[in-house]
Amino acid sequence: MPTDVVAINGTLRPWGLKVKGNKVYVGIVADAGNVYYPNTNNGSTNSGMPAGALMGYVYELIPSSGTWAQKLAIDFKIRPIKAGQFQYAFYNWRNWWDTPYDAITVGGTNSEYVRSQPILSDIEFDDNGAIVVGVLDRWGLQGGANQYMPIKGSGIVTCLFCCFGTGDGSTWGINYFQSPTSFLTYTSYGDIYRGVYNATTCTYAVESGTASDGGGCQGGANTEYYCEDGANTGFEGNYMQGALAFKPGSGEILSIARSPFTGHTQGVRKLSNSLGTHISEYMLMQNPAAGGVDGTSEIPGKSLGLGDIELLNTNPPLEVGNRIWEDTDNDGIQDAGEPAISGVTVYASFFELVAGKLYLLYRC
Repeated sequence: MPTDVVAINGTLRPWGLKVKGNKVYVGIVADAGNVYYPNTNNGSTNSGMPAGALMGYVYELIPSSGTWAQKLAIDFKIRPIKAGQFQYAFYNWRNWWDTPYDAITVGGTNSEYVRSQPILSDIEFDDNGAIVVGVLDRWGLQGGANQYMPIKGSGIVTCLFCCFGTGDGSTWGINYFQSPTSFLTYTSYGDIYRGVYNATTCTYAVESGTASDGGGCQGGANTEYYCEDGANTGFEGNYMQGALAFKPGSGEILSIARSPFTGHTQGVRKLSNSLGTHISEYMLMQNPAAGGVDGTSEIPGKSLGLGDIELLNTNPPLEVGNRIWEDTDNDGIQDAGEPAISGVTVYASFFELVAGKLYLLYRC
């Protein structure tokens, strides 16, 4: 771990990893998990969180020298949103917490609750040398769909969900769950950030959706570059689940996402890397109409349901070759020290399928 990064009232949490050339890049979060910080307002800034407490970093490691260098810093006190989109309080990043204390209700199916906690989970580099960072919502790892609600006084937690009375931030209240037969659904809100390279400092800075930065949404300060990362209707954002893939030359970035089509589904969302706007999506986990314990949805629902995403190329053409040698011990295996034979012409005859295996028959 690098020695120049400090966790304020918390612990450093390494997660994301990327190898590029002869360098290794590591994503780290300073979780601020030792002190409770309230979520005090709607808006892109959580005023209950001190600046510099809940941080994300990308560090570069040169293995040959063991040297670390900080390349990107993200202050999670501020969460960029799409220009013109209302910033619900449940969007705000929160410090890590191991119980569901102070989660926010957003209504919806089976009492959806949110307490977004960042994990810097994946790192990619695009054709322009920018860094793209996936941020997983830890809340999506802490529960799934249709979890039984904890009971006040059960020993799990003493005070449970401090929640919005109407779901839109207009009133506050304390909600103690009493029924062991009621359900709650963990709803995650991950994200994706882009950092532009500064050749003078050799570091990256988080890029917004402003016109000067080239973002497709072209908002003001604290607006996000990848602006269409949520519902196709534009009502909500931040559906990304922290796993990324980038194909050089494609101009597209892929991310695992929840609700790619409808709620309680899991899949992949494709965004324009030059504009930050939506291109398409693909659903991998469907929500059956009667698949859950309460007949409405299945695990994982809107929590984390998928892992990493990798790109595969088409199969390369079949190649047979490339060495003829003298099998001195007649065991049919090329052993160390058995000499090559030059000037031999090989004639391929045909392929034969034997017991599910394909053999090439040949003669010299």
